[in-house]
Amino acid sequence: MPRHTSDEFVAFLQSVVDTQARRRAIHIIVDNLSAHKTQKVPTFLAAHPTVRLHYTPIHSSWLNQVELWFSRIERDVIARGIFTSVADCDAS
Repeated sequence: MPRHTSDEFVAFLQSVVDTQARRRAIHIIVDNLSAHKTQKVPTFLAAHPTVRLHYTPIHSSWLNQVELWFSRIERDVIARGIFTSVADCDAS
């Protein structure tokens, strides 16, 4: 998503729920971004008791390194390419 708002996050959560079996437990690891903590998120979670969010520690430097690695892949590979499908992207 171009922006990371609470509405987009809740829409993402809904899309995950929609792809899973009805009573399947869903565990999602998220960082402490404010969009993950607005009132819309606990409201969504109350309506979907099989979904659990697990927040990363605030000062988790190893996770920051992983995030930097993914950022570099996006910046140096994905953003510079022209892909017409997921398979096309995978082939690069």
